[in-house]
Amino acid sequence: MLGEVNVSGPQVISLEFTPYRSQGVLEGCGYAYQVLLRDWAYRQNQPTIAYGSIVYFSYRGKVPVLVQRIGLTDIEQRGDRLWQRNVSVHYAYLRRGAQSTAGRESSIIDGEDGVRVFTYVDPEVEKMVWLFGDDVLTVAFNREADKSDLEFDLSIMYSEIAPSLAVCLRELAG
Repeated sequence: MLGEVNVSGPQVISLEFTPYRSQGVLEGCGYAYQVLLRDWAYRQNQPTIAYGSIVYFSYRGKVPVLVQRIGLTDIEQRGDRLWQRNVSVHYAYLRRGAQSTAGRESSIIDGEDGVRVFTYVDPEVEKMVWLFGDDVLTVAFNREADKSDLEFDLSIMYSEIAPSLAVCLRELAG
């Protein structure tokens, strides 16, 4: 797979649909991902796995939010073994077509094992379509302030999770 990354760019390792319910009530729809990429900006083209989730939450009586959770696992060969180390991003955002969430987060919190969570309040319910649509969703991140962004695309429309995600989003929208 690393050879394919060298030729074709970042490769999606896994993409899984994830509904979120509380006592049987649907509160969120989204997906978890793992993407293998070469980190040309910070690690001299060594492999890194970006992992996380993108979920749209709509709780009763509250303003809907789009939540991006992202972490990195650096991979390094030492002798005949592969070493893995979880690290954090400094900043991350989503881009869909000409739209971007950069600078629009309502909160950024640190999670477990270096994961960072970015929350975007969506009172107009415009970002729900970011999870599912014709445009590719781009995840961009950097490791240091004011340094280069790395990015990868998640194409959901023609993936095997698309039917389940579409049903979930319809139910969530009411």
